[in-house]
Amino acid sequence: MTKSLEDYLEAIHRQAQATGGARVVDIAHALGVKMPSVNNAVRELAALGLIAHTPYQQLHLTAEGERVAA
Repeated sequence: MTKSLEDYLEAIHRQAQATGGARVVDIAHALGVKMPSVNNAVRELAALGLIAHTPYQQLHLTAEGERVAA
């Protein structure tokens, strides 16, 4: 996993802990990036099995995602 993906995963983890879930717009603001960049990272993290994502819904870490983010 790249450093960039780790940054996205950690941002999702922090946001999920604070609010129970993370939105793409929240992650974009937290990292100072544009939403398409977050969407690309979300697709990659979902393919790795680290997050559960349904379009237009909040992002949630899987058990493996929690372990990696911690």
